[in-house]
Amino acid sequence: EALQKVNPVEWDIYANGNWGSDDDLENRLYSDEAIENFFTNSFVHRPGDRYLTADIAFEGADQFVIMVWDGWVVVDVHTVPKSDGPAVLNKIRAVKDQWAVPGHHITFDASGLGGFLIGFLRSAIPFTGGASPVAEDRVNKTQASVFKKPTFRNLRAQAFWYFRDRLDNCEAFFDTKSLHLHDTIAQELRAIKKVPMPDGGKLQIIPKSEIKEMIGRSPDFADCLSMRSVFDLQPRRPYTGRTVRSTSY
Repeated sequence: EALQKVNPVEWDIYANGNWGSDDDLENRLYSDEAIENFFTNSFVHRPGDRYLTADIAFEGADQFVIMVWDGWVVVDVHTVPKSDGPAVLNKIRAVKDQWAVPGHHITFDASGLGGFLIGFLRSAIPFTGGASPVAEDRVNKTQASVFKKPTFRNLRAQAFWYFRDRLDNCEAFFDTKSLHLHDTIAQELRAIKKVPMPDGGKLQIIPKSEIKEMIGRSPDFADCLSMRSVFDLQPRRPYTGRTVRSTSY
């Protein structure tokens, strides 16, 4: 009865055995096999390049989530139910220092109030889901194979599709022992669906409001996972350090 009140979708699945229509399964972006493999792909290479993704939330909103990555392996997860602006910034800085993540390997949800971090994390990449997708001529040959012709409605859709490619090819791994996180993330990824486009329009994901209605909360973990894609999609930044001149005496 509690589940029926809190999450009617899961109630329908576990109590009534209704796993969704064929159309529902067809529109899901992530297959059950790819999702389950995400938690067992322990062979995924860890190059030592650390990244940090943060889905921002303030007091009274959804939970604040930080993920630390080694390449495409999630090595640490932090969740904070409610935070004010300074607490969000301090938490990101603390985790960054703990894992030695360089500033340009940080991305955060810059939509809405999250935009205030731009002035404090100057070398980080602000992630705005509604922004235009990355142009195809700015990705390398491997990435271009994912984006041969399809066009995307926005960066959010492009990031989720790119993350799907990583999961389908067993190139990502969620290395934590929390079964609760496994179940939560699996539920969120199963709720990510594409908008049917029978006429071949731009690829897009259903609105977050629909996902909230399905699972009873915001898909904060799925958003945080998809944001890792931005580091592959963005062009490499050239190093602009100072040149030190040598002086002979």
